[in-house]
Amino acid sequence: KFRMMLTIFPGTPWCRRRSLTYFRLSNLTLLFTCLLTSVYTACALDFFVLVRL
Repeated sequence: KFRMMLTIFPGTPWCRRRSLTYFRLSNLTLLFTCLLTSVYTACALDFFVLVRL
């Protein structure tokens, strides 16, 4: 089991570079999700205010 994990994640600079890319991608995804959520919340609040009026 551990040997299989080692073959998937070899300790090479290429792997490190790849993990960094994955880290950046996940960061971007997180940022995009937060942005989307805030925009959705703002729209929902506006809609709620309009409905109350």
